[in-house]
Amino acid sequence: MRVWQAGSHLSMQRGAEVDDWSLRATIRRARLLASLARPYKARVALTLFTLLGALVTALAPPYLLGLAIDLGIRAGDLSKLSWIVAAFLGSLLNPYGIGVHRYILALSLNSYFNHNIEELASADFSFFQFKLMLAMVITLIAGLMRAPKALRPADLLHLLVFTVATILAARFVVWTMLYYVLLLPTVLAHAWPSSTEPRFRRGETSLLIVLSLTSLMAAPVLAASGLADTIGENCRLLASTLDAYLADRRSTDRLLTDPMVGSCLIGAAPGVPVFIDTRFDFYGAEFVQRTMRTLLVQSGWRALIDGLHVDVAVLERRWPLAQAITQDGRFKILHEDEDAVLVRRVPDTAVSPASVAP
Repeated sequence: MRVWQAGSHLSMQRGAEVDDWSLRATIRRARLLASLARPYKARVALTLFTLLGALVTALAPPYLLGLAIDLGIRAGDLSKLSWIVAAFLGSLLNPYGIGVHRYILALSLNSYFNHNIEELASADFSFFQFKLMLAMVITLIAGLMRAPKALRPADLLHLLVFTVATILAARFVVWTMLYYVLLLPTVLAHAWPSSTEPRFRRGETSLLIVLSLTSLMAAPVLAASGLADTIGENCRLLASTLDAYLADRRSTDRLLTDPMVGSCLIGAAPGVPVFIDTRFDFYGAEFVQRTMRTLLVQSGWRALIDGLHVDVAVLERRWPLAQAITQDGRFKILHEDEDAVLVRRVPDTAVSPASVAP
């Protein structure tokens, strides 16, 4: 029995956009939201307060670690150290903060994810961001050789930990570069005071301002480039196959994709369901392993296709399943090129594994 739910048609609207971003329109929307929230002032205030508290306690542990080293251990003040440790333990009570730490720990200990997620692989220094990080590391070492006490031990510990983390897992390069941008100007000012201090005195553009503006501009530049090119270089090779699927797509499709096709399809047509994408940690190890066995045509690979009654598949050519499914008499090739293939199940065909090409 189907149950009609009031307003359910609204959930089917996709691609909603705001055309008028003028100041007057923005103020009007803000007033409307304020009027809607006015009867719930206490709840809104509590929500904002708890969100701010959750943010502060989630970000507090690194700062408290630095205080523990500087004010507690180095100064030999056990009283302050005890209070800082208590605050550190209290910050871990934040469900979001401790949840993130558990999530990262579990993800880093999962060897299967580490093998398949490129961002968890070792840093590839052929990319510009890692070359830039390497240049900052060399500059930091040169500066510390001239001024060994330029950084607090806690700050140096942060740089060391995140540098090693980035070498082992490329994903951490974002946080590493942030720390270098914030701390490297201090090292340069202590290591080469004759060339840096006059600039600060005369009010000229300092290295700190340059690096800060560069880091602040990075996010909008990346966002603008993403909006200008929602597909990206890696997905552009799959564009013709994705267009062919979207032209033939049906609302009842049971679609099978590989991880790259899934991610590219999300970028090309937000709202279209995919089977899997490259965010493996969202799907769980068991589902990812089962999907990979199918894509690699390993033992039991037919069970997923037949068990889920897959009726259409978009796959990269590099997967063995792309070759196997094009030879399956139950599927018809709708589009193929050197990069990907699109197949759809022939109507009224049996789901028996015996009909699948070996």
